Amino acid sequence: MPTATPFSNLITFSRGSNATVTGSNGLIQWAPSNFITFSEQFDNAAWTKSGTAVSANVTTSPDGSITADKVIETATSGAHQLYTNPITISAGSTYTYTVYAKQAERNWIAISAWDTSERFTFFNLASGVVGTNAVGNSASITPVGNGWYRCTVTRTVSSGSTYGQYFISTNDNVVTYTGDGTSGAFIWGAQLELGSTATTYNPTTVKNLANASEAFDGASWSKNNSSIVTGAQANPVNGLFNAQKLMENTATNTHQVQQGIPTLVGTPYTASVYVKAAERTWVAVQMQSGTFAYVNLATGAVGNTSGSPTVSVISAGSGWWRIGVTGTAAAASSTFAIYAASANGSVSYTGDGNSGVYIYGAQLSDSASLDPYVPTPGAAPSSTAYYGPRFDYDPVTLLPRGLLVEEQRTNLLLNSVFGGAVSGTPGTAPTSWGSFTNGSIVVTSLGRNFAANSIRITTTSARHFYSQTVALAATGTWIITFKVNVGTAVRIDELLAFNTRPAGSTIQYFYNDAAQVASYVPPTGSGVLQVTVTTTGTSGNAEIRFGCGASNAVTADVTFWDAQWELGTFATSYIPTVASTVTRSADVATITGQNFAQWYTGAQGTLAVEFSPGGINTVSSSLATVSDGTSNNILIPFVNAGGVSFVTVISGGVTSASLNTGAVTVGAIAKHVSAYQADNFAATLNGAAPAVDTSGAVPLNGSTMNIGWAAPYGGLYLNGRIRNIRFIPARAADFQLQALST
Repeated sequence: MPTATPFSNLITFSRGSNATVTGSNGLIQWAPSNFITFSEQFDNAAWTKSGTAVSANVTTSPDGSITADKVIETATSGAHQLYTNPITISAGSTYTYTVYAKQAERNWIAISAWDTSERFTFFNLASGVVGTNAVGNSASITPVGNGWYRCTVTRTVSSGSTYGQYFISTNDNVVTYTGDGTSGAFIWGAQLELGSTATTYNPTTVKNLANASEAFDGASWSKNNSSIVTGAQANPVNGLFNAQKLMENTATNTHQVQQGIPTLVGTPYTASVYVKAAERTWVAVQMQSGTFAYVNLATGAVGNTSGSPTVSVISAGSGWWRIGVTGTAAAASSTFAIYAASANGSVSYTGDGNSGVYIYGAQLSDSASLDPYVPTPGAAPSSTAYYGPRFDYDPVTLLPRGLLVEEQRTNLLLNSVFGGAVSGTPGTAPTSWGSFTNGSIVVTSLGRNFAANSIRITTTSARHFYSQTVALAATGTWIITFKVNVGTAVRIDELLAFNTRPAGSTIQYFYNDAAQVASYVPPTGSGVLQVTVTTTGTSGNAEIRFGCGASNAVTADVTFWDAQWELGTFATSYIPTVASTVTRSADVATITGQNFAQWYTGAQGTLAVEFSPGGINTVSSSLATVSDGTSNNILIPFVNAGGVSFVTVISGGVTSASLNTGAVTVGAIAKHVSAYQADNFAATLNGAAPAVDTSGAVPLNGSTMNIGWAAPYGGLYLNGRIRNIRFIPARAADFQLQALST
């Protein structure tokens, strides 16, 4: 029996912007990100070379692949650098620049944290120490083995764009010199991210440039005098029966499968594929026209080659070999091909209409080594900035809560991180917030999250607040986090007030007593409260206020963080702002192509989803949609606008089943299980007796799973957390459904 494949290995994550997440330490932090594209391909046109040239894939990188580049100075006088295209940033925010570097002829490199001008930090790659460091930069250098260091610079920037700038140098604090045309340093893995800490490196270099790497029967691969037989063998990666057979026809000619490949001029690339003997025991793998190798599938021995490639043949078990052909590309366009061969050196022969070889998992990588296989379910992606998935943690228990999936939202407040000029005297406020009277204020650092200051207000009489005016257009939610430091009779007064109040709205009052707080979440175990107020707006302006008051002259001492005003009926994760509003793009998690096809069964199946909703949408919230990309053939478990969970099955545009499984509770863990088979549908929630439907067809032609959203309906985001997904390729019995949902 093949082993289960973790869904996390199959999911493609994307989001068009950065976002926050609660980390394993219970504090708010940025999700993984890297704003630099082509982060390992310094020879790419995305990197501007000034006084330098780049030799690609010349040495082993920190991850063990031969993908590290050498930056070589030209024989000119000036700075010797390379840098990215301008990257839009949020002025007033803190960013961290990193790159892996290793000495060659030059021992020094510099990173410039651009902030209206160059701000240099120098690193000694021989001794592993930081040299001259610009005022305002914080820096570190960390050894990672084999002579490599990770060089890091952090700076709070004031301009609206920046660059990833990297210089090679002859000595500390030397930018301009005359190069010799041959000397340089090795670099790999550049990253630019929000926050004051260098996190795990997130590559933006595409690891597999081949399209549809496991679907040789698809349109991405041309079949020459051959055909593809699907499901012919268990594949060597996860044991599923989705390897394919390249089968020759009866023509006297070559018998291959192939696809055009992108421009590869001048750089070492590696083409690879898993191959197993069938009736033919020889195969030829071509990296590009004129660069190929024959391999004996009975022994793994390399036969004839052309184009002076480096050939790798590694046993993958059960008769499978992973074959890699590495060469320096010489043509602007070419072909990646896999040929059945009748013997060593013989790819043109008369086929018998049945013989061939088994194939699986093609890869074309910008590397001079045979690197770990990375599938591409469809078209190979282009390099884009990386905004990673948000696996977050409970801020009190520090236990994992799952994958956070939310719709697009905007924080309409400015300076939610309380930046700008603030003093400890009355009448001075953070930038964009109104005046403050009486008492005193203090700006403190961190305390609850990664990037925001906190505001501490102390007073002995009256009420005191900051305010900011925002336009009303729809239902909105105001959220602020606070902690009462001193006083038991302190009132947190007028967290939301209106210049023109909508009918039925009231001023909200909260006290330093959990029993009296109308709506709060304790984000930490240290007395911190989070208050949420939702109101339906009308035309006009809203005056957002936060502050405190004292009764009987008791001293108030309150700290505030994380102010947010967003349009919607419930609060979503915190979106920090500085000088302008900030929009967080929707989370997109999808399984498609061969990553989907290798486990999905159309005739029958059981889908179990464990989740926790963050709020109830005014429209439905999808849990995990299986479809053909349309709403005509779809299985969609969801929570409706009334907070009730359902599953709906549609086949050929006709509803086969719509089963009510009961209400869910915001913030609580729920387990929804649905099962399908023709004329045999069932679903349950949290161990209840299943709802059933005994008539209707099933949608056999699914091609995609959307996790926590539904593409065919334009979104329907869960706005909560997916904790676990399981798929069983059979219609489980009703008692099993109850067990799965308990």
